[in-house]
Amino acid sequence: MSAETPWKRLHSASVWVNTLPRTLKSVAAMWWLLIPLFMSEQKAAIGAIELVILLVVFGSGLISSFIHYSTLRYRLHEGMLEIRYGLLNRRSRRLDPQRIQNLELVKNPLHKAAGLVELRVETAGEAREDGLLSALTEEEATRLRAAIEEARSGASPEEAIPDEQEILRVSFTELLAFGLSASLRTYAISLALVFAAVEVLRDSGSGIVKDLSHQLGPTFIVAVGAIALFVAFLSVVIKGIVRHWDHRLVRDPKGMRTEEGLFTRRKVEIPRRKVQVVKVREPFIRRLMGYGTVHVETAGLGSIKEGIFSAETAIPMVHRDELQEALQAVSPELDIDPWSVKLKQPAKRALYRARIASFLEVSPAIIVLAIVFFPWGLLSLLLLPWVFFVTRLDWSRQGWALSDGYLVVQRGILLRETRVMALEKVQALHLHQGPLMRWLEIARLHVFVADAQVSLPDLDEPLCEQLFESLAESTKAA
Repeated sequence: MSAETPWKRLHSASVWVNTLPRTLKSVAAMWWLLIPLFMSEQKAAIGAIELVILLVVFGSGLISSFIHYSTLRYRLHEGMLEIRYGLLNRRSRRLDPQRIQNLELVKNPLHKAAGLVELRVETAGEAREDGLLSALTEEEATRLRAAIEEARSGASPEEAIPDEQEILRVSFTELLAFGLSASLRTYAISLALVFAAVEVLRDSGSGIVKDLSHQLGPTFIVAVGAIALFVAFLSVVIKGIVRHWDHRLVRDPKGMRTEEGLFTRRKVEIPRRKVQVVKVREPFIRRLMGYGTVHVETAGLGSIKEGIFSAETAIPMVHRDELQEALQAVSPELDIDPWSVKLKQPAKRALYRARIASFLEVSPAIIVLAIVFFPWGLLSLLLLPWVFFVTRLDWSRQGWALSDGYLVVQRGILLRETRVMALEKVQALHLHQGPLMRWLEIARLHVFVADAQVSLPDLDEPLCEQLFESLAESTKAA
């Protein structure tokens, strides 16, 4: 590439395309400045201070968007993606295409109206470059993405044109089923919130709620429960439709691509070599329907979950008959079928450890309830056989399998989760033994890849050490 590669800039329409999102962020960050406007009793006219506040809160989005457009420049120079931006604090980024994990094309309604698209770049060493290349023409975004892919693979432009194959498409009916089969925790939270709201309204003397409560009697509780379940179903369905509308999973020689979204259309491309862990989550109701949700995790720093960054795309509804094909679209070398292979169980002594640990956790609660609410508090002793039963059920639902290339771990009672990890991606191995585990002669092996991990069930100590040594040797060979 020439030493005089020219710098490019965003489309001029990026100023108004980015103004609204940036203004909303400003309002969310500086909402407290608006409190004096609503606290003052005299509202005959807007004073100078109020006007300044309004200009600061609502004008900062426009100013920020204009500065972003005016200062940002980018180019692909000598095989590196270079981005410069900033007015007072000038920043320069040089991204090696080999370090780029994902390239994502996003269209929100403003992008669609202007005929533009946002190109998001995810790397393993930095957070997602969200909003930097926020307004490009579709032709420029496609050209830049193809150039980055070419630099990543070293392929010629002719070789870079893949033969695509659509693996599956999620229908509207399946999105409705996606909402209906939400986790039981979602329905439990909705029930609690609705009942709490109704109780507050009834205690506050609301005439309608009180009248309905007296007229319907016990039926009122049933009606409130039905409303809560409907609210949970409706919220998950709406969220699923907005997020996953017309979801497509496409396979090509380089990897996989997903496309989805009703208002904001997202297109995520993940090269095969960047896939770290494939996770299949099957909530109880969804599992009864024969469906699961497939999550693909990479080493990109895309979103924050449970305090860590994890870049991923999700296939919301995959039928059991299509799971294997979907997994092979993500990783064609997959040589093990998690749904037909016989999984190995954890160590038998792991059940003793689980019961002892659970007993120690619930004992303080049982003692407090028995003393404070005596004699009815003695019913809390029923937690002991419940813990005895649940730990046995949880132990029986854990399993693992190891092939020459992949590790599979499955666990979960109501929410079953299966993780599949390629051994060639392993970066670290941790062997864990607490005091109780040492006494029972069991151990747990944690297998780490970039920004993800798979933890095996508790195994007999000799077997766990054997797995540790064999995986360590295979990692060195890789």
